[in-house]
Amino acid sequence: MKKLLLVGLLFMLGCNSQKVTDPLSLTRFNIEQSNSLFGHDGQQRDTFYSYETIYLSIKNLYGNWETDIEIAKESNCDQEFELLVASDIDGEIHNLPVWHFTNTDENGAPIDQSGNYIVHIVQAHHQKPWKNYKIPFTIINSLPPFAQARLTDAAGIFKHGSYLLNEDVYIEASGLPANTEVRIYIQNCPGDYSIGAAYTDVSGKIDTVTTTGGGAINTTLVWPSAGTTGCFDVVVDLAPFGEYNNGDLVLNPLEPGLMIQTPSQTTDIITDIACNGAGIHLDIFDEKEEIFACICPTPLPRLIDGHLHDVQSGIFLMPHKEIWVQDEPLLFIETGGSMQSPTICLTNPVSQSLALIRIRTESKPNYRRPVRLWPGDYDVILDVNNNTLYDPGIDVLDGGTRAGFSIPGEKPEIYFFMTAFTDYAALGPDDTLIRALVFRSDGTPVTGVTVDFRVVKGPGAVHPTSDVTGPTGVAETRFSEGKIGEWSLVRALVTVGDVQYKCYTSVHNEIPCTHYQGDLYNE
Repeated sequence: MKKLLLVGLLFMLGCNSQKVTDPLSLTRFNIEQSNSLFGHDGQQRDTFYSYETIYLSIKNLYGNWETDIEIAKESNCDQEFELLVASDIDGEIHNLPVWHFTNTDENGAPIDQSGNYIVHIVQAHHQKPWKNYKIPFTIINSLPPFAQARLTDAAGIFKHGSYLLNEDVYIEASGLPANTEVRIYIQNCPGDYSIGAAYTDVSGKIDTVTTTGGGAINTTLVWPSAGTTGCFDVVVDLAPFGEYNNGDLVLNPLEPGLMIQTPSQTTDIITDIACNGAGIHLDIFDEKEEIFACICPTPLPRLIDGHLHDVQSGIFLMPHKEIWVQDEPLLFIETGGSMQSPTICLTNPVSQSLALIRIRTESKPNYRRPVRLWPGDYDVILDVNNNTLYDPGIDVLDGGTRAGFSIPGEKPEIYFFMTAFTDYAALGPDDTLIRALVFRSDGTPVTGVTVDFRVVKGPGAVHPTSDVTGPTGVAETRFSEGKIGEWSLVRALVTVGDVQYKCYTSVHNEIPCTHYQGDLYNE
């Protein structure tokens, strides 16, 4: 049973545009420049202001392929975020959050993040030129010159759209028409924002406010003691009232603008996660079907040592377990286009709500397993603190005692796969964690068997070269000594009974910012 598992590791691409002589020449890497950044209004631009969320949409990528996205300072390549996502079958990525709430800290206080930044969109390939898109943008430390609404507390402190049950919800706004009557609706998310669609308020009261001579709404209470948990949209409605029209201001049509949650807990946070491309949560998928994730956790995930989590979170796909225990190792089952590392994405930094994102790509009937996902029961886990271990009360679990979703069909006797982890500072640039999992069709782990690891192609080494599966069926090794801009193939072997099983994973060594790729120009 041979499964070729292809994984791309962290790519820290050069941020500067300058001519240099470099062994990583333009003949090896396909370098282009594009600009596909936008805010909540959907307008493409390269300048952003305070309290904005920045989104990325881009085309001309390899289809169904692992895509590395880095956001960094233009001047020194200091990294802000590093994401890992999958393109669709047409080689496109749409509406991906790459920065939440500019110029604010974790407590909602204003900070100065102004400056020039770079987005790198990179796809490594074994046979074709690497895709390498560079997108510059600027953050300005001021309110935008266009209309913007912000949710706050009574003192006007920004709340990231996150409130606890029975907490008061306040709104501020700027950039609206002066001395104009507006109405404020809170409605279920997602709302219908086609022209003429009627608004339905769920807060118990539609607030009417008149803007100031400067077009602002001062701090105004819009939902006293919010008594319903869930995700909501907030709309500032200009005449004609009661329906969506051009000029109305939706707080954020791409993500929940408002989350009402219960206090944190130490037990599992269980909610629906796996869904289709329309955001509809499903319990059964076809083995070839795309799978997405969308999350609005009702309990607020716990803080760690009194601080918010790293807003980069991992999404893992695992065989279903009725009980998940503290510090259980997490893995991700390979999907198309070398995507076998977990999806790494941005969540809301407080509520940990997650915008719709693809976690498995579309496959075809002739694709090998597990790209065409094995029949069986599965759980999706949002690893909120991105530590690759399960933490009750912090991470979010799909399903709980029941499976998050199922793939119908005849299950194989033994499942065997590997995950190579991208590194976002925890392991160092030349130390890549690799995990292998062995489990039976009934979901029980295969313990006490030896997994042998070996680099079978390319530079580098693994240490140790073998490991015995523990109580969760997991064996581990680490890859090191790779070469810049090259990939290596790691093989794992395990024997269960008298049958030997084999799987592979590939590791791409990072390209540091000191390696520039030549001049970049607008197309």
